[in-house]
Amino acid sequence: MRVVLLVIILLPIIHSCKPKAKSQPKEQSFSRIHKDGSWGYIDNNGDTLIPLDKYEFLNPIDAEGMILAHSSGKSGYINIHQDTLINFIYEDLGVFSNGLAPAKKNGKWGFLDSKGNIIISHKFDNESYFYKCGLASAKVNGKWGFIDRLGNTVVPIIHDGAQYTKIDSLVCLRMGQKWAFFSCNGEQLTDFQYDAITGGLHNQHNYTYFKNGPCLVSIEGKLSYIDENFEPILPFGKFEKYNAFDGSKRAIVKTSSKFGLIDREGQFILMPEYDSIESFPYPLGRYKLKFDGLYGIMDATADQILPITYRSIAPNYFKNDSITIGTLILKDDNGKFGVTDYNGTPLIPMIYDSIDKFEEVNGRSYAIVSRDEKYGVIDSKNLVVLPIENDFIYSDRWMEYLIVEKQGSFGLYTKEGKEVLPPQYDYLRPCYYDKNNRFIAGQNGKLGLITKEGKTIIPIEYDYISNWVEYGPNEHFVVKDGKHGLIDRDGKTTVPPKYDEIIYNNPTLIKVKRDGLFGTIDRKNNIVHPIKYEKIYWEWPYITGHPLDTVFVKYNREYLATDTKANIIDMEISEKFIEEKFRYLSH
Repeated sequence: MRVVLLVIILLPIIHSCKPKAKSQPKEQSFSRIHKDGSWGYIDNNGDTLIPLDKYEFLNPIDAEGMILAHSSGKSGYINIHQDTLINFIYEDLGVFSNGLAPAKKNGKWGFLDSKGNIIISHKFDNESYFYKCGLASAKVNGKWGFIDRLGNTVVPIIHDGAQYTKIDSLVCLRMGQKWAFFSCNGEQLTDFQYDAITGGLHNQHNYTYFKNGPCLVSIEGKLSYIDENFEPILPFGKFEKYNAFDGSKRAIVKTSSKFGLIDREGQFILMPEYDSIESFPYPLGRYKLKFDGLYGIMDATADQILPITYRSIAPNYFKNDSITIGTLILKDDNGKFGVTDYNGTPLIPMIYDSIDKFEEVNGRSYAIVSRDEKYGVIDSKNLVVLPIENDFIYSDRWMEYLIVEKQGSFGLYTKEGKEVLPPQYDYLRPCYYDKNNRFIAGQNGKLGLITKEGKTIIPIEYDYISNWVEYGPNEHFVVKDGKHGLIDRDGKTTVPPKYDEIIYNNPTLIKVKRDGLFGTIDRKNNIVHPIKYEKIYWEWPYITGHPLDTVFVKYNREYLATDTKANIIDMEISEKFIEEKFRYLSH
């Protein structure tokens, strides 16, 4: 009885001690950020975990929570809390495969474990990984072989080439100009007889020799396929052109100038009667056919997805919230555009004169379209987000914004159709080095540089502003009243526009021309070579790979050689020498 009473008394106590159910915390996720050559990480709340301006590169977080990082020219591993897991003492590092990561030190590669311990010493000339076969390729003094995870040589390092895939249980080596197959334990499986061994795309990330079916090889210039017993399934040279088998276990071949599709036994799925056949990498098993100038889609069983009646078919995708749908942008025989999914189900009617590729913005997809020579923007549900009433719309995949022309004036809009800058400019284009924040803008025939908010960086008063110049400086070349100068990206004039010409193709000196004569200035606009020479020549460091050290000048019809401070180092330079040395400049 006492026992029963004790239980009864304890029951309310036990009940009262039962913890209350708590809502599960939101799972934390991390995203990489990148700006101006530095990388960082933020969490799903947008809080900075690893700031920018510290690491030159950060890899995605791996399954062990490790992040490959580059800092101050060295490589190491950290975690999301910036704890150093592998010291930054390596010239280069790779990712982990089968528990080991390649590491380069003193010009040689070895392998580390996740604790940073050296498992295989630094003695190889190549970076490699341990995949399905459990072997990594090894190069020493120009010769190749394979090693295991303990560093033991499995295939002698005596060969002239090596190749392997992530997912096949064999490797390939070359002796002279011929290839052979080897097993994962180093046994040679074939003679060195193949001119080439070609893998096919197994999925979005991996290539394979045999997982898709027979492997594409060539012997004495003739192609065919061999099975896993290394026996040909077709005579060598039967077709004019061969593709490797893809993830749908099909291969595209060409005979009598027409294309067909074969299965793993070499039998035709599609007879060779098409002008071209192309496979889509995603989804697998879709093929674009061309016949008599028109296109259609069939699957790997030759079932028709879209009839061969379209002028063009381009793969794309829609993203709505968290759902991604593979799509096809079609142009029909009447020149009208529309969209279907990969199975041919209509998503956007064939009513537009053009449709650009859809791009994702904040979880939704948008595209620039045109109709009756006017441009606008629609979303993936064919809802108009920017009316189709504009003269033109310019954008590209690296831009967050649209440049919209309407009645001769240009403005800036988001890809969701929101106005950022009203149409008020004669000209508007993104600045190549910051396409989302800075724009070359024009008004009344003059040009300047503005921000996306319309703030002036370089006044709109120049006849010309460069946007990008090959081998050029960070500054903008400008022209005002026929005179040339330089303005930096923050709007500071580094060289006033007072020269007839500016030639800037090295980081040391700038060649200038005024009143038909040449001289040089430094980056602070100080005169180095007086503006009195008939000609000035120098080698381009971008071509030679060496810094500028000699400047050749012509004065009173004689050539002299000077250093970069205008000191004369040779007074007897022949015109023939100059003509031969700088002949490439005339081309």
